Amino acid sequence: MQEDPKPQNERYRNTPEGKRYHYIAQLCIGVAAAVLVLTYLLFRTEYVGGAISWLIGSMRAIFLGLAFGYLLNPLDNSIRRHAVRIFTAKGKCSPEKAQKRARILGVTLASLFGIGVVVALLMLIIPSFIDSISNLSSIISGNLEKVTAWVESHAGAQDNFSIIINRCVEAAQKWINEDLTKYASDAAGMIVSAGMQIVSYVMDFFIAFIVAIYTLMEKEAFARRSKKLLYAYLRPERANRVLDVCRHGNKIFGGFLSGKLLDSLIIGLICFLAMTVLGIPYAVLVSVVIGCTNIIPFLGPFIGGAPCALIILLASPQKGLVFIIMFLILQQLDGNVIGPMILGDRTGVSAFWIICSLLLFKALFGLLGTGMSIFGMIIGVPLFCVIDYVFSENVRRRLKRKNMNPLETDFENVQKYDMAEARFVPLPPAEAAIPFKVRIRNFWRKLTAVFKKKEKK
Repeated sequence: MQEDPKPQNERYRNTPEGKRYHYIAQLCIGVAAAVLVLTYLLFRTEYVGGAISWLIGSMRAIFLGLAFGYLLNPLDNSIRRHAVRIFTAKGKCSPEKAQKRARILGVTLASLFGIGVVVALLMLIIPSFIDSISNLSSIISGNLEKVTAWVESHAGAQDNFSIIINRCVEAAQKWINEDLTKYASDAAGMIVSAGMQIVSYVMDFFIAFIVAIYTLMEKEAFARRSKKLLYAYLRPERANRVLDVCRHGNKIFGGFLSGKLLDSLIIGLICFLAMTVLGIPYAVLVSVVIGCTNIIPFLGPFIGGAPCALIILLASPQKGLVFIIMFLILQQLDGNVIGPMILGDRTGVSAFWIICSLLLFKALFGLLGTGMSIFGMIIGVPLFCVIDYVFSENVRRRLKRKNMNPLETDFENVQKYDMAEARFVPLPPAEAAIPFKVRIRNFWRKLTAVFKKKEKK
């Protein structure tokens, strides 16, 4: 009889019991490694956060380019479909050539559209911002002159109020003579640092558009390689679930972001028209700010509206009050008419979970910087919807394994699950509520009965 050339431990590993123990050992090692990593992260959050911030900062242009490519992808797909239909009409060219030409045309037009939107926003914001700052500075200087004249007119009095005013003036002069000169000495370094930061952001935007173009050109190759890796390293059923989650997430993100962008554009235009008609100052700047912050769900309009209202109040208190009333009406119009018409029920979650997701992802992404906290608020709601979808699918599969169909059961009225009959037992019907008059009459009868018993005693 020929001996098995494999060693004894190798033969034991191929048995069912050996495979089970091998799996348990791998699971224990994985759990121990995860516990060690989590412990390190809990006690070294500042170092980990700094490392992640450095990584995101160094790869900021790549991430920004991927975001631009994702936002321009629907426009690119639409242009490609129409271009292929035109190029293949009446046999003008083969389908392969039509696809190549459509890809080049779609990427070119989508990229030009994205560049045009960014340039238009900058041309609207920068001149309006400069004019607003100059107007505000003149208004504030005029108000300061009035306050100074009023202070000087009351400086000669000897009451307590005049003493307080004099002390405030002395403190302000001391701050100007001592602290402000110290800040002015550091102004050159701050200006140089701000200039370098602006140059860095400009370079990042330039690289991001190049990355977005390559992303649109190579998106089919990226999808093909990603699916190949999924089926190579995961079991087929798990790979199918991952692809299903990715498709559903893309549907949620694409629909939500495209709908929010269109909704924000409409709100910005309506705000500009209303402010122009009402004669409210800084119409262009305020409309752009409100339109951009409207992308953040639920809290975004108020984040952008509060500083805009303050700027307008400084310029003109009457116009500021008019703007606040107009802003509240605009938000009601957006929340009850425009938003539901464009977005519909894209999220499928209640307002409570929307607020929780905004605050949660704002805090999580805020560990990486202020800009990332805003990004977390933008993607918080659709990301929470994807997580809710994954969790709901897991719950549905678990209930099906137990022969409990979640679609045929109203869990709100479930009292318990009868193991013997393998069915859910509903709650008993609620008793009819006793009318208020009858409850008062019964209470009065009980009270009079108690007093009658005391009198008999």
